[in-house]
Amino acid sequence: MVGDALFGEQEYVEQLHQQVKRLKLGDRIVFTGQLPYEQLPQYISAMDVCLSTQSNDLVGMVRTTGKLPLYLAYGRYVIATDVGEAKRVLPGVGWLLSYEGVRDVHHPARLADHLKLLLAEPERLQVAAAARDVAQNNFDYKLLTNRVEKVVQMLFKEHSKPQG
Repeated sequence: MVGDALFGEQEYVEQLHQQVKRLKLGDRIVFTGQLPYEQLPQYISAMDVCLSTQSNDLVGMVRTTGKLPLYLAYGRYVIATDVGEAKRVLPGVGWLLSYEGVRDVHHPARLADHLKLLLAEPERLQVAAAARDVAQNNFDYKLLTNRVEKVVQMLFKEHSKPQG
């Protein structure tokens, strides 16, 4: 695979195709569409930088997509919005960008600025071991299972208390 990869279903994928064509970047971008889970490692491992964008509203604050844990588990440098789980786990292994509201029109410019910084200082991308540690310490299934079990036990205990 040559160059960078962009995968998944995108709201503006046709606009991206046109922009790539206009800028003559076709040899650097791969549009795969949706991929089976077992094919993700080869694409994620080929990326230098991964993006995780969440809106700065209640939805963005309480949800973590599967992307962030996967990117970290593969030791990738992540640029994420300063919202929710990313805000909690990403310092030191990636970069947080501010994001205003549901749709931040200034986000692409901030993202471009940080990408330019990474081109000037590529040593910042050397986060593989730290990123894997963050993934294991925050998103490992055994850890998450234990957390869920404690919450269920607490709820069961509260529900079982005699009323009165």
